[in-house]
Amino acid sequence: MRNGAKKVTLYARGKKIDASSHEVAYTRLDGAELVFSRAIERITPDGPVFRISVFDEEDRVTGYEEEREQVHADSTIIAVSQGPKNKLILTTEGLKGSEKGLLLVDENFMTTREGVFVAGDVVHGSKTVVHAVEEAKKAAEAMIRYMER
Repeated sequence: MRNGAKKVTLYARGKKIDASSHEVAYTRLDGAELVFSRAIERITPDGPVFRISVFDEEDRVTGYEEEREQVHADSTIIAVSQGPKNKLILTTEGLKGSEKGLLLVDENFMTTREGVFVAGDVVHGSKTVVHAVEEAKKAAEAMIRYMER
């Protein structure tokens, strides 16, 4: 695992992810585990809490099981696609957003909640992939510095 991680698990709400088979293969080769049908509900000091997705015949998410699943994690990283997710702000204590619903961050891409970092579209709105990747690299470096202190 990279940067001293002992275990990395990637969760997806659906039965697949928007990544190429090449990207998925490299992810698995790097040692990460993929877990599907899990929708994040909130982040606690112990790690994320998920609900199990329920699907229709076309594999579209139609709802969630009642039971919650607490996953214990030292770090939680969320990829939220091209825009802000108000659910994160509403269900995660300490996260604050702008009037446009974008997450507020400092110069190190740390949110208003200690130890929670974000980058890309959820910070500035929709921009290029190159811009998001550049910010993600800076955020990752800041996370490493944060965890090493």
